[in-house]
Amino acid sequence: MREYIALAVRLGGLINTKAMQAALPDGCRLGDPATMESIRPELGPGLAAGWTGLPRQVAPQPVLSDGRRLDAHVGYAPALLLRNDVALPPNEAAKLAERDVVVVRDPAPALQDWLADLGVVAVAVRPDRYMLGAARDATELVTLAHRI
Repeated sequence: MREYIALAVRLGGLINTKAMQAALPDGCRLGDPATMESIRPELGPGLAAGWTGLPRQVAPQPVLSDGRRLDAHVGYAPALLLRNDVALPPNEAAKLAERDVVVVRDPAPALQDWLADLGVVAVAVRPDRYMLGAARDATELVTLAHRI
């Protein structure tokens, strides 16, 4: 929450011309371009599933192989993002479908590289796009699928 308050104060300073100089970093002048970086605060302690060693942050929005971003494909549903070389047992996939969990197994490099960089075979993503948990292998994948 503090990150959002600090961001709001800084944005106010950038917008308000009288306070702009005070909002700029040391050494900058009013004529210099001001930049803002979006914050991605970590999710606090609470409900998590599977392996939770990954950052508790908003998942990225990779472009999928059909040209759409992940959100456009998933909508407002929980999602299970899988590496291409991993498959859910059919009964687990059916259970996820009953709970309206969207299973995304797409060859898009942006998605596959992200999962590989995390060192996981799957990531569960909440409807608000925060990462809920991950699985590093097939056994953890089944456990994760039960907890979404």
